[in-house]
Amino acid sequence: MAKDREYHDDGSYTDRHDDYRETSITYNSDGSVREWSRDESAIPLGNTLGLASEVRVTYDGDDNQINVQNLEDD
Repeated sequence: MAKDREYHDDGSYTDRHDDYRETSITYNSDGSVREWSRDESAIPLGNTLGLASEVRVTYDGDDNQINVQNLEDD
């Protein structure tokens, strides 16, 4: 699993992982997690079962869900 790192002007940085869930983690300048996101299936354990991801879910640094975006084409 490879990752790309992008640095931001405020000292934070984002790691984008090349995994099947397209995980992305943004860190504050002190290394604490600001937010993270990944593609998920709307069905419980769907990703574990190999089902296609249908939504992108974003969490804050405390693992609270803050956004859900539909990945399916309209």
